Amino acid sequence: MTDNLERLRELLAYDAHSRRYQAIPDFVRDRLGPVAGGYESEQLQWDAPRYAWIDAALPSTLRSSVELGSSLGYFSLRLAHEREFFVSGFEPVADYAEASNLFAALTALGERAQFHPRGIGIEDVAGLPAADCLITLNVLHHAGNVFDRDAVTARGGWHAYAGEFLTRATDRFEHMIFQTGNSVKGEAHFPSEAAIDTLVPLLENSGWRVVRLGVITDFADPEYQSFTASEIDRAPRIGCRRNPETGLVEYRTGGEVVAAFGYGTLQRPLFHCVRT
Repeated sequence: MTDNLERLRELLAYDAHSRRYQAIPDFVRDRLGPVAGGYESEQLQWDAPRYAWIDAALPSTLRSSVELGSSLGYFSLRLAHEREFFVSGFEPVADYAEASNLFAALTALGERAQFHPRGIGIEDVAGLPAADCLITLNVLHHAGNVFDRDAVTARGGWHAYAGEFLTRATDRFEHMIFQTGNSVKGEAHFPSEAAIDTLVPLLENSGWRVVRLGVITDFADPEYQSFTASEIDRAPRIGCRRNPETGLVEYRTGGEVVAAFGYGTLQRPLFHCVRT
């Protein structure tokens, strides 16, 4: 145990932005004690609100999940701890996956939670372990830039690639929790304010039925408001643009700036989908 704690101390002390993308679950932090040190996510504090929405959305009958881009394992570890899920996470940053496995071991979740140090491209989907639910949060917009460059080009662009990726996932999973950005490194796949109107058809044409949509509507209290399939038209369409003068990302709805933060991630809707 001492060796595991010392290794975690090393991993968490590494002060690089990419190492601080995700929070550490409270139950893990309590077990780590001083080893967690001053580690805090450098992103907006949106992991807990997202988990609360996901937890409420997923039926109580589900028992297992696979997460792509699991980072430090926040969502998978909480599902294993709070809902007794069997979880598998796939994370291309090897140190993230190692830390996640150490978190699981130190909290007696080693038999329920396993994290693998590799990413998942479109040709890997068929080999994923079968589970009740796929969780993919803010991964797919990186295709064509961070991974699967040739695969995106071969399919004529991101939209065709994303549709095929999501279609392939229907062979392995009945439920999916999905979230994605709209751009990467300045290249936009679609306008941010068009996220809902772009992604709902993309999901539906890929064999998924959107049963619930989550959107933050009050940025002073960033919790996700749910909209059922019949209520999607009522969900606010929120766009994001970075103001070059302030350096902040301005959140706009109806042309009005309603909030400004260092990141644009709070704008991204969450989707709970069921295979059709």
